Amino acid sequence: MNKSENTPDRLFIEKEDRDIYDRLKKLKLFKKHDNKNLFLMAMVFGFHKKQSKPITTSDGFVRKSYLRDNDESLINALAVYEKNDLDILLDKKEVFKIAEEYANAGIKIIDKVISDSDEAEFIKQLEYLLLEKYEEMDIDKNI
Repeated sequence: MNKSENTPDRLFIEKEDRDIYDRLKKLKLFKKHDNKNLFLMAMVFGFHKKQSKPITTSDGFVRKSYLRDNDESLINALAVYEKNDLDILLDKKEVFKIAEEYANAGIKIIDKVISDSDEAEFIKQLEYLLLEKYEEMDIDKNI
């Protein structure tokens, strides 16, 4: 298989979830964010909640050309963590599939939190998550 056959040109979402992404982009919290940022946030939420879900009807959502180095690094790190194998990086289709499946679960989590409460509750959950991760790092121990 040559490199071009293994390098996807975009990240996909579940076709029916495009409405969720469009609705979220209208909220004040997400108004300044593009598809790429919402996708990455959904991916991180899915990963944090240890939930991934295969895509059944795919819809192109984020072109690879829009990904910055740090975006790709995050996606790659997720795939390496998931498979516990650096060789996964040789299969970009699989790397993207892992990211897509976490985002597929994550966007539904974000939508549910906002639908069940409001943007303020979602922000509180983000703050809690950041504090929790900060405490897990235990910065004082590393000084």
